[in-house]
Parts: sequence; structure tokens; C-alpha cells
Amino acid sequence: MDIKISSEAIFSFVGDVLPIWLSAEQNLKFERIEWSRSSDIIDVRSYAGCSHGAFRYGVLVTLLKSGEATVTARYNGNEYVCRITSRERHDFSKEKPNFYKGDFHTHTTPEHEHDKYLMRTEFLPGEYLEYIKDENLRDAAVMTDHSETIDHESFFRNFIEYENRRANMEPIVYAGCENEIMYSEFDRFGREHRLSGELVTVNANNFCQSNTYPEFFWAFRNNPYAIGIFAHPHVIGISTKGVWNYRPRLNNSKELRDLIKYVEVLNAPRENENIIHEYVYSECLDAGYRVSTTCGSDMHRGWDFSSFPAATIIMAPEKSREAFTDALLNLRAYACESGNIKLTYKVNGIDAPSDIPLTNKYHFEVKIDYFRKDNATRPIRCDVISDGGMTVKTIENVNFEEFEFDIESETARWFYLRFIDSNSHRTFSPPVFCSRPVIPYIIDDLSPIDKSEFKIYDKDGSDASALIDDDSLTEWESSAVGCELTVDMGSVRSVEAIGCYMPIIDIFELRKIGLRSEYAEAHLPIDYIISTSSDGVNYEKCAEGLFRSLAGEEIVRFAPTNARFVKLEILSNAGSRSEKPMFANINTRLAEISLFERVEN
Repeated sequence: MDIKISSEAIFSFVGDVLPIWLSAEQNLKFERIEWSRSSDIIDVRSYAGCSHGAFRYGVLVTLLKSGEATVTARYNGNEYVCRITSRERHDFSKEKPNFYKGDFHTHTTPEHEHDKYLMRTEFLPGEYLEYIKDENLRDAAVMTDHSETIDHESFFRNFIEYENRRANMEPIVYAGCENEIMYSEFDRFGREHRLSGELVTVNANNFCQSNTYPEFFWAFRNNPYAIGIFAHPHVIGISTKGVWNYRPRLNNSKELRDLIKYVEVLNAPRENENIIHEYVYSECLDAGYRVSTTCGSDMHRGWDFSSFPAATIIMAPEKSREAFTDALLNLRAYACESGNIKLTYKVNGIDAPSDIPLTNKYHFEVKIDYFRKDNATRPIRCDVISDGGMTVKTIENVNFEEFEFDIESETARWFYLRFIDSNSHRTFSPPVFCSRPVIPYIIDDLSPIDKSEFKIYDKDGSDASALIDDDSLTEWESSAVGCELTVDMGSVRSVEAIGCYMPIIDIFELRKIGLRSEYAEAHLPIDYIISTSSDGVNYEKCAEGLFRSLAGEEIVRFAPTNARFVKLEILSNAGSRSEKPMFANINTRLAEISLFERVEN
């Protein structure tokens, strides 16, 4: 029997993930093939013992360090050897970048069932590769079928598909997966919340469908160069009622921070207005995640990039797998809804993304170019976003192709830029970090104050009692975008936090009435001001910011104060902030308001 190893020599860079396999006329899937490595400069991922699609004929090799090693397959007394030379990945950060368009969330098939996925006769990985090669509308792409459909063998075969085509491929393709984490919990109101969702992984040697985060991390334990993406992080949930919520300020393990490199702030905007995904970006940065942004098409068929201009823009000096991998690992990519903006900026002379030495003064130098001539995609506004997702400066009426400005701050931990064009299309820059420590989000020492003596007043006089009935299913709706609600606790109390419970959004009920989910999302409150008073006349502001979790209860902490009255002003909602005219005048909805005091140990 003629058996061959896929390659007898591999020369590549630290961080690359490559397939090696044995091929023969007969099926080697369950033959007794033993794989080994000669050195720990590489990791060899065998699938012989896995419970989900086991096979023996191939392995994925991750290059961990520079040096030389061999991978050996032993079968029927014969050895098949591949010699691997691994070198340090070139540092592209000091080279002038070019700009490339990528899609890091797409699928080869519409199938969501494992058996149908394996038996499909169209929308195959090879067809997808041929499409993007022929159309050449993307410079980089990734195949991310769902973990509920693929198994380890089909995952591995995606690597083989691209490896066999690599020499003739113009786009750079990664094999990936949209991993499912089924973790949820019941909150203090008895409502189930999905505290996770789908995580896209790129450049990884495994995938996972898990019920816990530790199980998920175990699957990626030998993946130091895996690139994780929070996919459509605030999508309306199907597995549970409401909005998926990763809650990065609370779900803040080192394993997750090491894996997640991007937040998908834009997702299939030709079908979805994506008006709330972006809030997870600033929440992640507040929580200490080092992330930038992506835009994924999430296409399950058709792959019609010509009608889908949005893209993830990769900043790399050359079009190569090494340069793209280095860029992605180091946050040199960003989401652009028009797919047309080439953005670079410096802060204090250092190219973003970057770490800025500690200072109180920041000088920004911004340059913009374009892939194509299109006046509609030229920015008309630039918002500078910092801690808490707050806009600290807005720039208009300048030459956006090249401009400068200054910001002073003694507290900023990070900045990013958000551009808006005349079509309300958004571009989100990579961040810069300001060398200040993360402020932990601590709410474990808080206890809700009994509401039995509470009264609540709306400035417009509507009945708002549903907000203090301890029932998260009853809702209140304002008569306009903004609203002003005052809670009278009945007596002076020590209070230091307010909790706002977002309305439950049921995607199945929306579908029954033919309503797009974005119209329900548009009601969610965003900008707030919180004030307290002892007499109901003289109020003192104690907090302002943005609601960003947008699922269940978000608790806002402020300095302990003795007060009887707590006023919540909602200045805008997701619709009015979206830049989308269709959502501009939608009323705000809330489900519950609670007040908290500290629990003494």
C-alpha cells in the first residue's frame, strides 16, 4: 500500500498552526497510527482519542518556539517523518502598514444539524475557497462553522482544504470555528440569563462546545496563539429569553482575557442594524481585556461580499499568512462598516494600537485614506471614547484625511476613536492603553434595600410602579426617548448603588408579529445620570455613564450617601444613539429599578 505523509519538511513561523496527515488509497481513519514529536518547540494535537469525530490519520501542529523538530507517524512498522523548522515570527509593528479586507466570521453552509452537515452536497468548504479566490473581494477569511455541526475530522479537513490550495490562493484563509458555550444562570429575580454565547476562534488547533468556561479553556489549553472573538456579543438570545451577555467586567478570568483579542461590534449589517454590539467593546476595555474590533458577515450561504461592504481591516505591510497572523495577534485590525476607511493614528508619537507611557496629556495625530473613491464614506464626525464608554471629545468640520487634537486626563485608562459617515456607517479604531491599572467591578458586598415603602415618580406623570414591584417581567415605557424617574425610599437611608433591569426581549414573540429585533433593542436605555437628595429639592449628582451590559440587571455603584430620594435620568437609548434614523425617536423601556446598600462583614 502506497502511503505518503503530506509534507516531509515544513518551514514556518512561531504561532502558525498547520496540518500534517498520511494519505493512502484505503481509509486510514481508524488504523493504528501513532504520532509523536521530538521537541516541545511544537505542540502536536492528535484526535485519535477525542469523543467527537475521532480519527488517526492526521494531526495539527502548533509552532510554539523557534528551533527544529520532527513529527513522526508510525504505522505497520514504518515511520513517516516531517521535519519542522520554526523561526521567530517577524515583528511587523515598525513597518508601514498596508490595508487589507478580511472577514473573520463566515460559514461554509446554512446547516445547523450535525448529521445534515456531514451529508450535505453543496456549500462545501472547497466551494467557499473557490468563491473567495475567484471573486477576490476579501484578502483574508476564516471558515467558522458551528461547533454543534462540525466534528473534529471535518474541522481538520478544513485545514487540509486550504493547505492543498494554498499555493494557488490569493486570499489568506484560516480554518476556525464558532464555538458554543451553553453557560447560563438564574439571577436574583429568578430569570435565566445566557452569560455566554458563541465565540469565534481563529488560528486554533481545537474547537469546543461546552457547558462551562473551565471546560472551554481546557479545550484551548495548548493554544497560546489562538485568536478569540466575542461573536455578535449582544445578539437576541435563542437558547434563553433576552440578550446574550458575556458580562466581561464580571466574567474576567485570565484565561478568557488571554484568548479574546476582538469584539465583533458589527455583524451582517445588511440584515441587522447592530445597534448594541459596540457597547461590549468599551466594557471589555474597562475590564482589562486587550481587544480591538471586527466585523463579520456571518454568512451561511451565498457569500455575496459585493453586497456586503463591511469588513475587518487588517493593518499589515504585506499580504502573507505570517503578516496577517502577527497583525491579528497584536490588535492591528479594526471594524469598518463601509469597508472603505484606511485608518492610522498616533498618540504621543506612538502608533496605535499601543501602550502609552503614563501622562496626563495626549496628542492625537490621525490620517485617513480610502480603498475607493466614495464621498458618502468620508467621516463627518469623530468621537473619542474613553473609560466607561464615555465620549470625551467630538470632532467635526475638519479635514478628516489628516487632523490633530489634544486631550488632557488624569484618569484615562484607554482611548479609541469612533467615526461616523453620512450614511451612519461606523468605523471603530484599535485602542491605546494609558498605563493606569484596571478598576475592579465589585458588587458582591451590596444588598438590595427592601422596596415595601418605596414610591416612584415619573416627571411626565405616568404610572411607573411596575419598576419597583420586584417583578422583572413587568415593564415601564417612557413617553419619549429620555425620561426622569425619582425613587422615594420613605426615609433617609445609606445608599451606594442603583440596579436597572433591562426588559426581557423574546425573539420568538418578535417573529410572530414580524418585528425586527433591532426595534426591541432600540428601547434599551444607555446614557444615564444618577442624583441623590435628602429633601427632594436639592439634588447632587453622584454618577453618570452608559449602561452597556444590556441584559438582566446592571448595577451602578457610587460613593455612599445618606439620601431619601434617588433620581435616574435617562438621556438616550440604543436607538437614539445608533445614528440610524429609523430608531431615532423610539421610547425607552425598563423592567425594574432597585437600590442597594453595603453589607457589613
